[in-house]
Amino acid sequence: MVEPSRGEKQERIRIILVEDDPDLGKMLKRFFETQNVELHWETDGRSALSRFKTSNPPPHIVLTDINLPGIDGYQLLQEIRRIDPQVPVIFLTGDDQIKSKKDSTVPPDLILNKPVRLAQLEAIIAKFGKKKQITHY
Repeated sequence: MVEPSRGEKQERIRIILVEDDPDLGKMLKRFFETQNVELHWETDGRSALSRFKTSNPPPHIVLTDINLPGIDGYQLLQEIRRIDPQVPVIFLTGDDQIKSKKDSTVPPDLILNKPVRLAQLEAIIAKFGKKKQITHY
């Protein structure tokens, strides 16, 4: 579990997870619950964008699949960057041959291949969550 350092204000890391696979979504939800993460799980891009727009305070991290119903991960990334360019957006993909979209000028902060290892997610929470908390003080 990611623990705050001595003297740091303990704030739960807020993550929006966008995953349309119910099995993977449930597994990730269970994992994040063990990490003291406030998780909002959405199953399509439009719902995720709506959640992002109404989140107050904003999430520390958006973790999204690329191939989604509604708007895809690339479109979601562009909209999030337009609203708040500081929020890290991390892509989850099952495509080993992923390439940047030709028309996409906005890269994600990180791309993780599925199946994702839980140790990777723990490291991401520590890295990106802490970075976002510090920038808000």
